[in-house]
Amino acid sequence: MIITIIGCGWLGRPLGAQLTEVGHSVFGSTRNESFFEEISSFGIQPFLLDSYGSMDVPSEVTDSTELLIIALPPISRNKGVSGIQEDHDFMKKILKQFDNSVRIIFTSSTSVYPKREREYYESYTFSDKDKQTLSYQRELAIETSGKSSVILRLGGLIGPKRHPITSLKGRENMPNPEGPINFVHQKDVLGVIRKVVSDSTISGVFNVVNPMHPSRESYYRSAAKHYGLVAPKFLNSSSVHRIISSQKLIQEHNFKYTAPLFIFPDLD
Repeated sequence: MIITIIGCGWLGRPLGAQLTEVGHSVFGSTRNESFFEEISSFGIQPFLLDSYGSMDVPSEVTDSTELLIIALPPISRNKGVSGIQEDHDFMKKILKQFDNSVRIIFTSSTSVYPKREREYYESYTFSDKDKQTLSYQRELAIETSGKSSVILRLGGLIGPKRHPITSLKGRENMPNPEGPINFVHQKDVLGVIRKVVSDSTISGVFNVVNPMHPSRESYYRSAAKHYGLVAPKFLNSSSVHRIISSQKLIQEHNFKYTAPLFIFPDLD
C-alpha cells in the first residue's frame, strides 16, 4: 500500500519506519528540507509541506496515495479564535488535494473533551460551546471531507525523550492532586495505528488512552523519583476526576495496551 504521513515528527517518523518494514511505500511531509536526510533514513520518502507557506502536496504524492495519516500538532495553538479557523482551513485545503477514495487516519486529542468531571466516552454529545475548540474543529474538517476516516483521540503522550515530568520538576502549588491522568505511550499509539492500517473495516472515533489512571500526585512523584528529579508539590485541595475511557477500542477490536505507565521512558 502507498501511505502518506502528514507530519513526520516524534510520532510520524517511527510510524513510517514501522510501515516500511512491513512492505508499505511511505511518503512523509516535513516543514524543513534540512530534515530530508533524517526522514529518508527511516525509509520514508520526504516532501515539503509548510502551513505558513506552500500548502500544495506534490502531485506524485496525491495521485498515488491510498491511505493518508495526519499526525500534525495544532499549527495555531496560541492564536485564539483566529487560530482555530486558520488550522481548520489548513486541514480542509490538505484534504481536498486527495481523492475521496483515500482513507484517512487522524491523530486527534482527548483535549476535545471538556475539562469537567465525568467519564468521557466516544459517544459524548458536544455542546455548542464544546465545539468551539481547535481539536473539535480539526475533527470536523475530517468528518466533512467526504472520505472514510478513523479519528484517534490520543491521551497525553509519553515515550522516548518525552515525559511531562521534565517541565513539572520542582513545581510548587500544583492543583488537582487526586485527579487521574489520561496518558498513553508512543508504543501503544503506534500499535493502534498499525492495527487500523491493517484492517480497512475499522472506522469511526476511538479514545486511545492507557486504561490505568493513577492520580497526578502519585504518578509525578514516582516519575520524579525514577529520574532523580525534584518532585512537584501539590496543593491540599479538591480534585477533578476526569477520565477518558478506552473501553471501546479494547472491547470492539481486542486491543491490548502493552506499555505500562510506570515503566518510564528513556529521556536521553
